[in-house]
Amino acid sequence: PPTNLIANASVETADVGGATPQAWLSNAWGTNTATFEYPVTGFEGAKAIRVNMTAHTDGDAKWYFNPITVNPTKTYTYSDYYTSNVSTRYVVRFFLTNGTYQYEEIGSTPAAATPTKFEKSFAIPSTAQNMTIFHLISEIGILTIDNAVLTSN
Repeated sequence: PPTNLIANASVETADVGGATPQAWLSNAWGTNTATFEYPVTGFEGAKAIRVNMTAHTDGDAKWYFNPITVNPTKTYTYSDYYTSNVSTRYVVRFFLTNGTYQYEEIGSTPAAATPTKFEKSFAIPSTAQNMTIFHLISEIGILTIDNAVLTSN
């Protein structure tokens, strides 16, 4: 099988202190209240990550893996398993050679009470140096993510 390019893709390894998964970051922007929970019960392994948004006016909140170097001549495929009580979205953030970011929405998912797989392939812009993927929540609700996979095709 192709190599998973995401370090600690199933978030089983905690960072020093144990409050976050190694090689993962969290972020919220806009006017909202979100908590980032780790670890929570995983779908296959022991651990997963969760965003709990309790107030929302605008913006979003998400966990995302450390950016990885990409090859602009390749197509990449991303997948993860999630549960959520609201719809969620997937946005790729590319860092370009001119020092700016480019964002591309690659999908959205409905609420799912049981672990559900999302998978999508996408092209890399010709000037991209690295990328990460935001599986984000932008309304009051809970999103749990596990078993992220990014491969180069």
